[in-house]
Amino acid sequence: MKPDCIEILRALVGFPTVSRDSNRPLIDWVRNHLADLRIDSHLVLSADGAKAITRC
Repeated sequence: MKPDCIEILRALVGFPTVSRDSNRPLIDWVRNHLADLRIDSHLVLSADGAKAITRC
């Protein structure tokens, strides 16, 4: 596995993703990483804005 892949995996598994809590820090990190790769993504928020998904 390439070193950059290992760092990405470390970052991803480092986010707390307990379902009762917001996942926004994880989603924001993913969107920023995609933007660094020049991949457009769209943020889709839950009704209260605490949770989200990203779509490419």
